[in-house]
Amino acid sequence: MIPSELRLSDDPGMNGALEPSHRILHAIRRISRAADLYSKQLVLHFGITAPQLLVLDEIVEKGAMMVRSVANEIHLSSSTLVGIIDRLEAKGLARRERATGDRRKVLVVATEAGHSLVARAPSPLQGTLAEALKHLPGEEQLLIARSLEKIVDLMEVGRWETEPILPPSAPNTETLQ
Repeated sequence: MIPSELRLSDDPGMNGALEPSHRILHAIRRISRAADLYSKQLVLHFGITAPQLLVLDEIVEKGAMMVRSVANEIHLSSSTLVGIIDRLEAKGLARRERATGDRRKVLVVATEAGHSLVARAPSPLQGTLAEALKHLPGEEQLLIARSLEKIVDLMEVGRWETEPILPPSAPNTETLQ
């Protein structure tokens, strides 16, 4: 049973006139915009974006990690993560180190400045959302988590990271210009 606060409203002011698929799309867009605005606030106050903070938080929490392990933990491609780590290194918040047991492995480590920033920065999850979630019963939090995980599964997010952006039969845009 879905709690009344989590049921989609049929009120037209709450997009009730739209088909469920459109309502879902609008909700995802609002989530994306809120995440973007939160990231901009983090940059303004802490000099770090939400994805950078998420990566830094992960390596502070778990210690030195291989890039691939961080990417898997926070669901980013390794190529995206390399750019984030480059920016964290430029800010003096993280560094790459060779593993002592296997010099071929490169680990990402938070610096003292990185540890300090994580200690004083807010959650990588938007502050108002994190606070609101704390006040929901566990079963409602679980319902939200499962619903979002289902949306991600339906969107097949992982598929886009491994497939080319243009199918092989797509025309080359450079030759069309």
